[in-house]
Amino acid sequence: MKRGPKNADNTQRERERRALLSYALFRWESATVLALTLILVVLVPDPFGGQLAIWRWWFWLVLGALAETLIVVTTLQDPDARTRVSSDLVRAQLDPAAIANVDYRQVAERALRHRAEVELMAQRTRRKAQREQLRPIVKDVTHWTAGIVRLVHRLDDHPDPNNVPAEAESRLGESLGALETTYARLQLIAAQGLNLRRIEQLRAEIARQVRVLDETMENLS
Repeated sequence: MKRGPKNADNTQRERERRALLSYALFRWESATVLALTLILVVLVPDPFGGQLAIWRWWFWLVLGALAETLIVVTTLQDPDARTRVSSDLVRAQLDPAAIANVDYRQVAERALRHRAEVELMAQRTRRKAQREQLRPIVKDVTHWTAGIVRLVHRLDDHPDPNNVPAEAESRLGESLGALETTYARLQLIAAQGLNLRRIEQLRAEIARQVRVLDETMENLS
């Protein structure tokens, strides 16, 4: 059974939520809280030497759990952490490290970096309604970036002696250049109040870029 776009989006969001939660639980601050809590339970079960009758050794566990909860909650709300986790997932799916050609690999890295810039801008937007307006653009840019990196993989894996790779490289350069300007264009749109018409225009331009990449991939088949 084919998944519809909505189901795919929900699956991706759930994957990101799980990855973000895992990141929150295993970051060094969480490890520090756990280690410190265990040390205090074992070595300092009664820090008040009996002066505080209500104190129990397991209070350290409660305080540790509260501290860990605070770390998790702040991580889940941190736009930088959300962008980092999302970018790591995209990177894992596209695997730029597998690109043998150094120049091609740099193209892929630049595309991934610009995608992260766009997402970070969206995540740092304070108003939820505005973040929701920017979410489709982040999705579009992610799709666009994936197209760039996959084309890079194709060029890296299947060199061709005729003029098709030269044309493909030209389109690749044009697409990367357009992606690089997207962040600046989004900043301008945001400064002007996230005008819906301008957002749709940008999405249409991104869709055109994706179509060009798809056509280029077909020509290399």
